Amino acid sequence: MQPNLGRHADRASVYGMGFESLVIPEQVKRTLRSSVRTHRLPPAYLFIGPTGLGKHTTAVTLAQALNCLGSTHEDACGRCTTCLRIGRQIHPDIHMVEPQGQVIKIDQIRQLQEALTLQAYEARVKVAILDDAGQLTIEAANSLLKILEEPPSQTLFVLVSQQLGTLPATLISRAQVLRFGVMPPGQVATWLCQQARHPGEAQRTALLSGGRPGLALAMDLAVVLERRSDALNLFTAALAGDPSVALVHAEAWGKRKVDHPLLFAMLLSLLRDVSVARTGAPDAQLMHQDIRDTLHPLATSIPLRAVGEMFDIVHSTQESIAHNVNPQLAFEVMFFKIGDAYERARQ
Repeated sequence: MQPNLGRHADRASVYGMGFESLVIPEQVKRTLRSSVRTHRLPPAYLFIGPTGLGKHTTAVTLAQALNCLGSTHEDACGRCTTCLRIGRQIHPDIHMVEPQGQVIKIDQIRQLQEALTLQAYEARVKVAILDDAGQLTIEAANSLLKILEEPPSQTLFVLVSQQLGTLPATLISRAQVLRFGVMPPGQVATWLCQQARHPGEAQRTALLSGGRPGLALAMDLAVVLERRSDALNLFTAALAGDPSVALVHAEAWGKRKVDHPLLFAMLLSLLRDVSVARTGAPDAQLMHQDIRDTLHPLATSIPLRAVGEMFDIVHSTQESIAHNVNPQLAFEVMFFKIGDAYERARQ
């Protein structure tokens, strides 16, 4: 589980340096470069993968490469007026669609269709980028499907989604799917240094992001480390099983709703590392390598089956609060369940 930095963490990157600068799978780079070089485009690409992997940034870079005035025929220069305008999202032929509230509505797709039927102002290829395409309503998805069945000429759709299962199969069948995965932390750290991050900070941030460059660039390391300290204190208090301490923590954290996403992300990632350490895996596989001296004693004291149960407890608590369960009560239940799982596993 990674820190949840919101919908736009996937955009936390620098536009305008072409495919070469992107920290994305090489297979994705090769495919997109080939499509630009040969001018052979599908009606739509579908970029799939968790948030923070550069899917949106890649979509924008593709739009730049297809229309670049100083292009090397397979990439974007990042410096011409077209690349700059696309990067700033002010190009009239490049259209961005994202959820209004929680969903992408049919009216948004109808407006997009109307815009795409017009002759291009200046672009060689018009591009429509649909962020969080999994949030299309049924009506909006059906409307988009009809467009893709007879797409406008010289037009490319790029659908961006975290999961394939959130989209209708009929829509998926009309797109070429490209999968984005987490990148090696060392590669992310090198890229962060190129974005003027200090090497030490870059390495820690890359590890804490779980190999997600967008998350790493958006991350405020000081805040993340503070939430990690909070999570570690909560976890050790739950293991101690002192009801009075648990109630104090639950009351305090029940009021700090804005900090819940990152707190839960840190709790889950710490449990993940305890599990890794418990199995005897090398420290290089830990997200929190800088506190391995704290994690190893915890791993030694907690049976592996209990770690899995605790992970489920924390995740269930996070889901409950997201569905409007009273936060203080949810934290109280979480504390006592973690303590109970610990005691039962040690018997």
